Amino acid sequence: MSKVLTSPVKKWPGTITIPDYLTIPQAMAWEEAFDNARSLLPECEPFKTGEKLTVKQIETINDQTSSKWANAILPGILACVESWNLEGFDPNKFPATPKTSRVILITWILGEITKLYNEAEEVPNE
Repeated sequence: MSKVLTSPVKKWPGTITIPDYLTIPQAMAWEEAFDNARSLLPECEPFKTGEKLTVKQIETINDQTSSKWANAILPGILACVESWNLEGFDPNKFPATPKTSRVILITWILGEITKLYNEAEEVPNE
C-alpha cells in the first residue's frame, strides 16, 4: 500500500505517491541526501520534524536556499517518491524555477518523507 499526497503548490497541482515504508536502499539514499543537504544549509532545520512550514520559514529558506542545496537533497526525494502526478511537472527535469514554488514543493516532500522515515514503530497489543 502507498500514500497518495496532494500537492500544496499552486504551480504544480496534483499528487505524488510515497511508500508506506522505506526500503533499505531508499533509507540509505534519504540519509545521504539529507546529510549532504544539511551540511550545505545548517540553518534549515524545520523539516526535521516533518512539521508544515510557515510562510515566514519558507521565505527564509527561499532566501537561503541555493540550487546546490536543492541538487543535494534531490536524490533522496527521487529515491522515495514512487510516482509523480503533478500538472506540468517532470521529475526527470526537476524545475529550478520559479524558486518559491520549488522551495515549497521540496520542503513539503521533505516533511512527508521525514515523517515516514522518523515514524515510531508500532508496538502490538499495547
